[in-house]
Amino acid sequence: MKVIYILIFSLITLGSYAQGLKDVRINEVLVKNLTNYEDDYGDRSSWFEIYNTGHARIKLGGCNLKATMIDGTVVNYQIPISDKHADIAPLSYRIFYCTGSDYKGTYYTNFTLDNIKSIALYDASGKGEAIDKVDIVIGDQVNDVSVGNKKVDNTVIFTTLTEVTPGATNETGYVKPKSVKFLEHDPTGGAMAFTAIVVVFTVLCLLFLIFKLIGVYMVRVAKRKDTNSKRVKDSANTVGNSTSSYSGEEVAAIAMALALYKEDLHDKESTILTINRVARAYSPWSSKIYGLRQTPRK
Repeated sequence: MKVIYILIFSLITLGSYAQGLKDVRINEVLVKNLTNYEDDYGDRSSWFEIYNTGHARIKLGGCNLKATMIDGTVVNYQIPISDKHADIAPLSYRIFYCTGSDYKGTYYTNFTLDNIKSIALYDASGKGEAIDKVDIVIGDQVNDVSVGNKKVDNTVIFTTLTEVTPGATNETGYVKPKSVKFLEHDPTGGAMAFTAIVVVFTVLCLLFLIFKLIGVYMVRVAKRKDTNSKRVKDSANTVGNSTSSYSGEEVAAIAMALALYKEDLHDKESTILTINRVARAYSPWSSKIYGLRQTPRK
């Protein structure tokens, strides 16, 4: 049962791995690099670029790069599977330097592009149909001019590029800034001035309405406070009026009694009586009867 689970997991993993590799493309190739891009060692060598068109990180470890020479010789370079950094982030690029010696690092192949005919990318098996393949005509290559994928009339073709763009998109067409586009639509600036005036006027109107509403609310609050204070004064005058059945002294006494009762300040009497016995020391020397003289008998 465990073997079946392992096989199912392996098939799923391989399927997702292969599905991710289908998003990889050979994007750009520079055969004659004389004064252009340098590698990590400061050398200028031929190179090609791989692009991840998908939205998931793809592992390249174990994949095979096959270079077919003009004489039909096929040179294979397998990307080290042990390198955990041999991957491509979503919508990112990875450059391989074709120096003919793979001891410099993972991204240095064991073949050059001097007599190249085509480059192909295969999965870990190295067999079957290539994930991507590009043909290169050596006679058409120009110094420091690369070839790669470019969109022409909504169709992507592999052709000569106007600029060398390692690690970036090959679409280098001029994009007009927004300021230039606005100037084309409004050469005199009248629309811009009218828009600015409308915006400022609208903001001022909004501020006026906000402060107006705040003022009305504050006036209502002030009137409400005045009304409440007037009611308190009227009630006090009514209580102290001579038409009341109680005099002012009586009202004051009642108010004081209620305040004392509320604050619990009145005296509390206790009905418990406590008697303590006082013990005194007795001494015959302190007795007065011994200090009296007896009346002599006659």
